Amino acid sequence: MRLRRIHWVTACAVCCSVGAFFLSGEPPLTGETVQAASVEDFDIILIAGRSIRSRCIRLFGGRAEEWSHVGILRKEDGEISIFHATPDTRDGNAILYERLSALFERKAVSGFRIIRLTGLTPTQQETVRFRFEKERLEARPFDYNFNLQDHSTVYCSELVLIVFSEIICDVGTSRTVHPGAFGTLTNCITVLEYLK
Repeated sequence: MRLRRIHWVTACAVCCSVGAFFLSGEPPLTGETVQAASVEDFDIILIAGRSIRSRCIRLFGGRAEEWSHVGILRKEDGEISIFHATPDTRDGNAILYERLSALFERKAVSGFRIIRLTGLTPTQQETVRFRFEKERLEARPFDYNFNLQDHSTVYCSELVLIVFSEIICDVGTSRTVHPGAFGTLTNCITVLEYLK
């Protein structure tokens, strides 16, 4: 009986904390916030969302200010596109390549950071380009288990690591990599950041 009471009190405390976290908020960003001139192909974008799922990822990632999503940017015809994995698809394929402005319109984005890996050799750059194009042709369901070891399904951090494999080594080797881990990379520079 005492154990039930402890669980009930703990559940109430968690619900109150989570409720306060979810009810705070500001208007979402638009795609125009990212200037095309500052972006280069294969820059990495970290996104903080305002959706319930994004806030849960940020909350359970350890810090409320962490990022909840990650993708790879590419410029085409003056427009910025994002290559990412998301469960928000209707056809069951988690891998999306879409205009960044479309993602910003569909999602409630509250902040982002664009980072660029530095010191890549021409061979590494070509490897990234090749893997990017190869993965764009793939179709895989979303990985709800967030298992980095199994590539038959994919989640956002895993997709970025597949494209940049053997280049990004300092995000950890655990079974799951949180999108916020990319914000701690030592071989990158911040190109643009917007946080509300």
